[in-house]
Amino acid sequence: MKKYGNMIPCFRCAETKPRGEFHGSRLLELCPICKKCSNAASRKWRKENPERVRRLNKKHQRARRCAGASYKQFPVHIRCRKCGETKERQSFHLSMLARSDYACKSCHAVATTENKRIRRGLPPKKEESRPQLPDWSKY
Repeated sequence: MKKYGNMIPCFRCAETKPRGEFHGSRLLELCPICKKCSNAASRKWRKENPERVRRLNKKHQRARRCAGASYKQFPVHIRCRKCGETKERQSFHLSMLARSDYACKSCHAVATTENKRIRRGLPPKKEESRPQLPDWSKY
């Protein structure tokens, strides 16, 4: 793109515009489509794919909520909502604490395994056949 100098043609609308009218790109120096065309294409895609947009927004919202989280901002001892035991805060996933889902790591692992079995169409495991998970609060 450097060979064009300060004015660059847009590959979508074919107008020649100044460099400031183009988004930056990691692979190229500048994106080959101007900001106006890029924004219009983005709006069109969002209008045509509302379900995917909703899913992406939820995902990014969760990430933003957990981004500023730190173990220090939570109490030292927290009660697990599944097993009822009071454990240290390191026994919980930080992302789960940030969204107020107080299930300890061991309970979360068991629930995740059961959910995977259900999604695959397998019956849930019986209680007696489930291996006993270690108590991580001792360590």
